[in-house]
Formats: sequence, C-alpha cells, structure tokens
Amino acid sequence: MPRWSAVTANISPTASDLVPAATGNSEAGCREDRAATAGGAAAAATTGTRDQRAAVAGVAATPAGGYPNGVTAGGGCEPPDDTPWAIGRHLPDEDAPEVGRSVGLWLDVADFVIAYEDGNLVGVDGVVDVGAHGFPRDWPKVYKGPGPSPVLKQLLKKTGPCAAKRVARIPSPDAKMQFLVEGVPLQPLQSFENAAAIAAKTGMSVVKGWAVFDLLNMNPGEGYLAERYWWNTTGERSSGTGDWVDFTPRPLKSPDLFLVESAVETLVPPRRAQVLTSRHHMLSESLSCIRFQDATAVMRVEVGSEAPAALPLKSIDTKGGGGIRSAMRAADIAGALGRQLASDKHTFPIVLLLAVLIRCLQADCSTAFNVDMFVTADGVDALFKMLEAQNLEIAAAAASALALVCRKCSAAKNYMLDHGMAKVLAAFFARCGQVRDLRMRRLGDVARAFWEMLGPPAREVSTPSPLGYESWEPLRLRCWEQPHESHAALPPRERQAQSWARTLAFARVCVAARGVSSRIATSDKPFLIWVLGAEDGVEGQLAADGYFNDANFLDLGPTEIAIFGDGLRDLGHGGVPQEGKPPVVRTASYDDLFWLTRLSSSSPDLAVVFMPEVVDSAQPDQPQSTLPDAVVAAIEDVPVVISTRYGLSESGAMGLRCKLRGQIVLPQTRSPFSASAARQQGVLDDNGWIFAVQGPGALAKAMQMEQPPQHFAREAAPQGQGRLPVLFWGILDIKYDRSRPVLDRVKVLETGDGRTSKFSGDGAEILRRYREKYVMEQDMDFQMYQVISADKKLTHDLFDQSGYSHIVPEQVCFPRRYHEQLAADIMKALNVGDKELVILKLCNRSRAAGVIVSPANELDDILHDLLTPPPDLEAWFQDHAERMGRDSDSAADFGFAPGSFAEHQRHWWGNESPVFVAERCCHSHPTVVNGRQFDGTMRVGFAVRRQQGMQKKPWEQQAGAFSPDELEIDWLGGYWKLPKCDTGGSGTLRESVVSAARTSGTAPVPLAHLMEVYAALGDSLQQLFGAAEPSSQELLSQYAAQPALVAFLTARMGTAAMVRSPGRMREMLADSEKILLTLTEAADRDTLQSFHRRAKGVLEVRQNWSGCWERAESHFRESLQLQPTNSNALFFLGMVALQIGKPEDAVKFIRRSLLLDPDFRAGYVNLAIGYLRLGRHAEALKVSEAGSARHPDAPQPHYHVGIACYQLAIARVKTVQTDCCPIECLPESEANLYEELRQRSLAGFAQARSSDEGRRRGRARQTAEGVVVALEAPWLPEDDAMIEAMEECEGPPRVVELPLKVGWTWSSYRM
Repeated sequence: MPRWSAVTANISPTASDLVPAATGNSEAGCREDRAATAGGAAAAATTGTRDQRAAVAGVAATPAGGYPNGVTAGGGCEPPDDTPWAIGRHLPDEDAPEVGRSVGLWLDVADFVIAYEDGNLVGVDGVVDVGAHGFPRDWPKVYKGPGPSPVLKQLLKKTGPCAAKRVARIPSPDAKMQFLVEGVPLQPLQSFENAAAIAAKTGMSVVKGWAVFDLLNMNPGEGYLAERYWWNTTGERSSGTGDWVDFTPRPLKSPDLFLVESAVETLVPPRRAQVLTSRHHMLSESLSCIRFQDATAVMRVEVGSEAPAALPLKSIDTKGGGGIRSAMRAADIAGALGRQLASDKHTFPIVLLLAVLIRCLQADCSTAFNVDMFVTADGVDALFKMLEAQNLEIAAAAASALALVCRKCSAAKNYMLDHGMAKVLAAFFARCGQVRDLRMRRLGDVARAFWEMLGPPAREVSTPSPLGYESWEPLRLRCWEQPHESHAALPPRERQAQSWARTLAFARVCVAARGVSSRIATSDKPFLIWVLGAEDGVEGQLAADGYFNDANFLDLGPTEIAIFGDGLRDLGHGGVPQEGKPPVVRTASYDDLFWLTRLSSSSPDLAVVFMPEVVDSAQPDQPQSTLPDAVVAAIEDVPVVISTRYGLSESGAMGLRCKLRGQIVLPQTRSPFSASAARQQGVLDDNGWIFAVQGPGALAKAMQMEQPPQHFAREAAPQGQGRLPVLFWGILDIKYDRSRPVLDRVKVLETGDGRTSKFSGDGAEILRRYREKYVMEQDMDFQMYQVISADKKLTHDLFDQSGYSHIVPEQVCFPRRYHEQLAADIMKALNVGDKELVILKLCNRSRAAGVIVSPANELDDILHDLLTPPPDLEAWFQDHAERMGRDSDSAADFGFAPGSFAEHQRHWWGNESPVFVAERCCHSHPTVVNGRQFDGTMRVGFAVRRQQGMQKKPWEQQAGAFSPDELEIDWLGGYWKLPKCDTGGSGTLRESVVSAARTSGTAPVPLAHLMEVYAALGDSLQQLFGAAEPSSQELLSQYAAQPALVAFLTARMGTAAMVRSPGRMREMLADSEKILLTLTEAADRDTLQSFHRRAKGVLEVRQNWSGCWERAESHFRESLQLQPTNSNALFFLGMVALQIGKPEDAVKFIRRSLLLDPDFRAGYVNLAIGYLRLGRHAEALKVSEAGSARHPDAPQPHYHVGIACYQLAIARVKTVQTDCCPIECLPESEANLYEELRQRSLAGFAQARSSDEGRRRGRARQTAEGVVVALEAPWLPEDDAMIEAMEECEGPPRVVELPLKVGWTWSSYRM
C-alpha cells in the first residue's frame, strides 16, 4: 500500500490567492488526518525509506505539545501566534481512505442548491463558483421579518427544494456534550457519517435536512447555499421533542449553524455508501479551502500520486511568517511543488499549487522557497507543459509562475531556452489575444506583465579576445588550405549541404580577424548566432539533418544558434553549448523574439542572412522578403553577415560602399566552403560570397545590393571576335518544387540540343540572347554531345556518376519487351504504391515524344499497349494510306489527335532502342497564370564554352576532347513551359504533367528561383559534357546485367565518331555485334541488328555521297526486315527513293515513317518534297503546314509552303483561262483565293530566307562574270523568279519551271 505524508498548513485563501479551477479528476484523498508531532516527524524522517523521505512535504501548523483542550484535529481551535512551527510526517493506518478504493457517505454536487435574488434555483457544480459563505447575516430578521428575505422564503417554502418542517440556529456543542461523544472520530464536511456514528454510540436519533449558508459575496438576503446535512437530537425525532445537537467540526469564525429539517420525507434521498471518487475529493477540498479560514487544516498527499494536493499560503510574507518560511524551506516546499506539478493533471489542485508558487515567488521569500530545488524537481518542465493546457486560466497561472521563476533563477531560463520555451510562450499569448472573454485577456495581460519585468539582456561591449588578430588571421588563411581541400573533395550534394554552416564558421573567423565580435566563447557565455530570414525547407531542414553541426568547426568554441523564420519546424531540446562540441541549434519564429530575449542570458554576438532573395527588375511586383522591425532593432549593434550566390561587380561593390558609408565591417569575400568550392571560377555558387555590416539601418541598406541579370555569362568576347565561340548549346527541362527540402527541389528530366529545341513565349529571349552573343565553333564535331543530350539513360547515369544523383529523378531501366510481371517489377524497383504515378520514357527521344504518365495501378495495361505493335502491320499501313490518300486535306491526317496516347504509342512501336526507362513522377510547385495553377516544367538554356584562353589543336576539335575543368557554362535564362491542362483535373494525367508550351503557353521564372536552380546544378554540366567517352569494355563493366543496353550504347558511341573517326565507328560497331551475339532474347538481337544495319547505311551515305544511296539501300532494307516497325529505316528508304528519282516510293516510305514517328521534323520536310516532285502541291502544302505547326523554327516547311502556294496560285489562274490574263479579270472568289495564296507564298519564302540557316545559305554564292549565283535553296534563281512573280500585282503571273529536284532537303541521321 502506498505511503502517505501529512501536510498541514495555516491557510487563509482570498480571492486574490485563488486561480479559477479547471474541471477534471483528482486522485488524492479528501479526509483530513491528525497532524503528527515534531517528534513523530523526526522519527518518520529518520526511519522512512529514501522515497518516503523525499515525499511531498508542507508546513505543519501544529504545536509541539499537540492540540490544546484535547480537541481533535479539525475541531476548530486556532493555534496561538507564538506556537512553534514544525514539519509533521505521518504514515497513516492501513484503513485510510483512498480514491477508487475507500467506501463511505461522501458529499456530492447533487447535495447542494443555490438560490439567487430573482428566485432561480440551480444545482451547484462547484463551490469555488459560490465563494465564501457562512451563517445568515441579519438573523433572525431575514427569516422572520420584518422584511424577511424573499430568496430564503422561496428556498424553504413547502414547494421549495428545501421545504422546512423545523428550523433552528444551532451553536457548537459545549464541553458536556463533547464528553458524550469522546472517542468518536469526527471529520469536517462528513455530517452523514458523523451523525450516524454518534447515533450508534449514544442512541441519539439522526435528523436529516439542510444546512443553509449566506452567500457572503452578495448583499444580505440576496443569495443562499443549501447543503444536505445530518445531525442528532437528544429526544425522539418523530415527536419533535429534545434539542438538536451537531458534532460535525465547523470553522472557528462560524460557530453557529442554520439547520433545516426536511418537511417531506421523500425529499430526503436515501444515502448509500459509495466508492470515493476524485469528484468527491475535489468538492471536499474546495469546501475546506473556503470554510476553514485561519484554522489548522491537514491535507494528505500520496507519494507518487498523479494528483497530489496543496493549499495556497497567505501568511508567508507577513510579519509573523518567518517561522512559516523557515519551515517551508526545511520541508523542501520548492521540491515538493515541483514534483507535485510534474505528476499532476489539469485539475483543481494545480490551481492551488500555482497559487502557492506565485505567492512564494512574488514575496521574494528566499528563506522559504529554493527555486533551484524547484527546477531540479521538474517543476519548470511541468509549468512548461501547462502552458499548452486547454484551460487558459491554468495556462496563464503557469506563464506568470514561469516568469517569476526565470527572474530568480538563471538555470531556469537556460532550461526553458533549451526546451523551446519561447515558441510555446508566443503561442500561448497569441491564444490570449484571440479570445473574446475580457477576463481571459486580463489573465494573459497579467502574465505578460510579469515577463516584461525581466527585460531583454543588455548588449555587452565586445572586447577583443586575448589572442586578437594574431590568432584569428592565421586561422582565416588556413581555411584555404586543408579545410578547403577537404570540403572540395566532398560529393556535390554533401558539399552544398555543408556550405551553410561552414560558410558561417568562416564568416565568424573573418569578422573576428578584423577585430569585430572576437569574443572568446565560454560554457557560461557561449557565442550566440542568430540566423535570420530562414525557411523551413532550407535552414530548418538542414538543421534537422545535422548540417549546422559544423558552424563552429574552425574554432570549436561553445556556440548557440537561433534560426528565425516563419513556419519553422521545432528542433526539440538543444542542450547546453560545450567546448569542442557541435553548436546547440534551435528554431524560433519572429513572434518568439520577445520571449527569447527574456530567456537568453545574452544578446547575439553575430547575425547572418543566407542568400537573401533579390527583386527581379523585370518583375517589380515580386514581393521582397523583409525582416520585422523588432528583429532589425534587436541586431542594430550586432555585426550581420550576408552570404550571396553571386559576386558583386566592381560598380555594385562601390555602390554598396557608398550606401553604407563606413558600416561595412567585412568587404565582399569569397568563401572556401561554398557549394562549388571545387570550381572557384563558377559564376553562381550557393554561399559563394560573404560580406558583413554593422550599425543602425545597415542591414536594410545591404539588402538593396546590386541585382544580378537573368543570364550569367561573360559580357565580352575575346578580343577580335564579335561573338563568343561555343562548343555546344542546349536546354535542360527541369521540375522545380520549392515546397521540398532545398537539396531535393531540382530534378533534371532531360537535356536537349538548343539547335532543335523550341523557345516560344517567354523563352524567345533565350534564343535571342544566344544568337546575339554566341556562335558555334567551326570545325567541331558535335555528335558526341548530341548522343549525351538525347539519351535519357546515359544522361541520367552520367549525372549519377558525377555525384549529382540528387538532381535527377529515381530511374530504372528494362528491356522493351512486354511480359506479365513487367509492371510489378517496375513498381518494386521504384518502390511506388498503387496510387502513385510512374513516368515511362524512351531512351533516345526528345521533345517529350513517347513520354507516358501512368498511374501505378494501370501500368500493366499501358505497358501492354505500348510494347505490342499491330499484329498485321502491313494491313495497318494500308488502312492509313487509304485514308491519307482520299484527298489533299487528308495528306497530313495520321489518325490521332496531337499529343494523344495513340501518338505516343506509335513512338514506342517505331523506336530502335532495346530498352526503356521508368521514373518516379516529379512535380513542380504550382505556377499560377490567370488564376489557374499549372504543374509546369522549367526550361533553362545554357552554352558550353572552353575556358577562356585555352586552345586545342585541330585534331582535338571534337566532343569528348575537353575535361570538365576545361569547360565553362553560361546560363542563358529560363522560363516555365506550361502543360496543356491545369492541376484542377480537367484533362488527362499527361496533359496536366507534361509541358506543352504551344497549347497553354509559358510563364516567366522569378530571378531568385532561377538563381537557386543554377546554383543547384553546380558543375554538373561540365561533368556531363566533359566526361571521357566510354569504351565498350567500360560500358560492359557498368551495365553487366543489361547486355542489350551495352550493345546499343556501344553502337551509338561508335556512330557518334562517324565523321571524325570512321575507323573507331567500325571498331565499336564490331564490339557491339559481339555483345549482341551473347543475347538470349531474339527480339533484343533483332532490334540491335536493325540499328546496326541502319548505321552502316548512314555511314555509306555520309562517306560516299556520290552514288551512295543505291549502296546504302540494302542496309536499310535489311534493317526494316529485322524490325518492321523501325521508323528510321522506313525514313531512309524514303530518302533513297527521293535521291534516285522515285518520289512515289519516297512518299510511301516516309509517310509510313511519320505514322510511327509523327514528331520527326525530317519526315515532314522530305514528305513535302516527295509531293512537290510528284506535282501534288496541295498535299505538299498540308504536310508542310503540319510540319511548321510542330517545328515552327524549321525553315524548310516555310520554303515548301512558298513553292506550293506559288504553284497553286498559278493553277487557279489556269483554271479560269488558258491564256494568262490580268489578275484583275479573275472572278472575285478566285481573285481572293489567288491573293491569299500569293501572300502565303511570299511569307513562306521570306521566313525561310530570314532564318539562321537561310541566311547562312544566302552567303554561299559565287561570282561569275559579275553575276551572283546562289547554289542552294532558298536562294536558287527559280526561287527569285517565283518571288518576283508573286510580287507582281498587274499582268499575268510568270510561270516558273521548277528544278527537277525541287525542295530543300534536310536529313537527321538519328545516330
């Protein structure tokens, strides 16, 4: 059975002592025990167990010699003022009542009725709401008159709740009567058991009725409290003879009691013994506190109970309270309260405990209350938890108590700071400000006033460290040695993650080396750093992952970091900063600042803002993040470090110096611990540069630094050159999600060749910038770069191998063959669930061709459709040929809607790669356009250049001849490509995820977002395009489990060397053929051999142009036999037909190629040529229009539109009159049609000639006898003649004879 400690106290609670109680359960007993003597206390203290001696103790108002006059405890005697105070400890009898176990006749709330002036009668739910009460004032006038109380009359009338048979004023029993009941245990508030026990011993009958009390907080006669009550009578109860006598102990100040016998027996409910509940206890305890003022009360507290009890002490700060204070300290009242609060629930005893605590602390009675003991006993932690109590009254009392604890104990402040107290305080006072109840708000105001008494810590004048400049400066220089080398050797992701903390550590050293904030940190006064403007996905995530642990790795001093921002995660307990240990890191909101400054023992030594966002001058409406005024004021005299992603230009640095006028304490400095420390020449670099300012308004001025441009490139070409030569220029398509952690926001979906990419809308500036500033180097072979940029598997793995796996989606690769387990294998490899999305891609297709977005639970059906071509392919071709040959309008009708699943399904049928890839779906944060949210794809343009001043020999002018360190990347800008549908679910999954700028348009990217993307990419493109060309053996080693992939990549690498090294191409093709012989799947062998045959045909064409097409034809036919759906083989068979003068066959093969590859630019160009050479100009026009719709920047379709419209315009004239007649003679309808065709013809020629390729061809002229002759379309003499004919507005149009091989041919070798 648990042990008990008797806690006695001289109490006198008043309205100011008590905090309103919370409803709840209490598990302590409610009956008062006799107080033990000092001797008994001493015995218990020396003989009890350690746990017993640590029991909750209180103050015993018990004289050493016992109670006077033989009155038992609670009998109504008040000890004299000179009574010595002692601590009583007592182990009760085994039958002491316990909540949940003891059985008795307990008072319940149903035993009370309250009556107000208006006559309303309500049940009492808690006597705390009633307040002080006692014998009726103005007795007997309030009962008998004159002017009796109508409220009392209403209460006692025959129909009232306390209908009276007989009433009487009963005094306390005299000594004679008390002698009669000697030995009977009498307890206050237990009239039922007391009366029954006396009746059993003396035979005096029990009288049942009510005790009526005057509500003293109201005017006399306005309110009464009636309590069910039993007493005894010396005569027969039924006859009404004899005197009433009541032996239940009463308060000394209320010796008389007004008793009312019930008039109706049925109004007296039968009393049944009940198990003691916490509700019974709470009621009894409340009545004890209110009624027994200035009396000795004894409360029993169970050791280890979840709900111990205590009473508020009024007299500890009075003149005669010295003895009480000494006794409290000896009893360890501070530790007792701490342990009680730590084990309690939110019930009425908590309110009493808090009242004790607040009174002790307000009284400054250090002789009574040891605050350190309270902290040690987990009292602060308990109050901390109470701040989050749903009951604001308890939370307010806890907040007040905590403020007073902090005022008196620095250890408590440190504890609260370590445990995130500021955040909880801010949340509590925010709750107080939101409630409508003025009383609740006042409670919050009182608590806040206690906290404001603390005040913020005074700013200490920073004194130079004893080591001074001589120590910090060498440390700064050493940062560029081994620490920098170790940092540079880290993988890119780790290097980026560490750049925040390590740059902060470097900034600390740099500032100290300049004699600013050079204080040496100690355990008592750690170096305090504030990180301002933080985001949860950046600094919050990095801190949670431990990446701020290196913030003191250079000096290893005790360091504390407070990270400020909105919506930051709670990092939990930080601990105490220690020498040689990682810093203690906490997060806080700006609302927490007031509380942090009161909990912290010092102001910050240093503040830092990491890479603040800059405002894009092109987007003036973009909001700029600002710091609250309170934060700016708090760091006015603190040095503030600002890190940036870019270095200020000379003019920008000069402008900043002019603005700050002596407030720069550290000029712009390169950080050796930036994200790209291994490539210090990088233009953009996370935490790449730092500078520091100090003084009033310095931070605000510093935030107005020079704005960087959207593109980051050298502004001037080498001397003597008009434009910068580049090795390659291309694009990256990226998913960018700012809602994700900073290291995982950027996912590169694919790379692409800028020459074949489209830049519409907001992307047009990228193309303009490239054309204005750059030019491709001459005599370079870019095939290797094209292979890298076009192959999704190779690109992904090169990123992975160079340490940038975190910026590409999770990807898996499988053979392009269907089997029933394929979908399950993909889901398992990607670890995706049924409701997640999977992206299926062809390895060697660009422009999102063949990209399929599939729910995982539909993956099997989709894979079956993609990997199962029509069983009768010839019949399928014939059906489409018949439809496309019906009329000229059907010439470009391929039997599907653009962008539909059917279109992408055909890409899969016609593809040459033996494998495909599947990726986990990535998303971007919403891009809002016209109120609609889009999951856009960011397109970024870049140019690859050799390092300035670095030259290569002529035989080294090829891709793969440069190492990553010899390459530089210029960023050309970026924009959002929007998908066809928004995220509202109006379209298919693909239409909501895959960008389609030509249907939904584009949107600009904020400059700050672009800078973050550029910096996240680091030197990945240098690694990608500077990677050594892998050999077949290296590929076989890397992809040992996928020999089909090895064979395909080996062959592709070989074909990339077609021009610069035909011998290497043949060697690698031979290696590929050896590998494919080991393949067990016939389908894989056929697919790869088909690619080999086509590659040999292309090699024949490129090396032996004259008469080569006939020799190449056999290779292309063998390729088609091995893979009948090979769209490239079909295309080249069409090209053979065009070259040898068989346009009919050319149309057949190229049309079939486009049916399987409907996004192939060369297919549209050369199919139109086939139609032109057949004289089918209307079909040529339709095909060219379809090609322009897909490839608007391609000049060839425009040229063919010009020719076709010219021929159709001439044909319109010929249909009206055989002899050419003036145009004005045509009928109106024919004239309008002619004019439309004429205008379109001129526009087509103009667009073709104004294109880059058209202008280049226009310069290729020869002068013979003073005549300028063009060699190529669109500058042929026939072209000039057609343009002149269309420009003539009068007279018959001139008929121009087209050349036999009309058309501007364009062929992509697709290698």
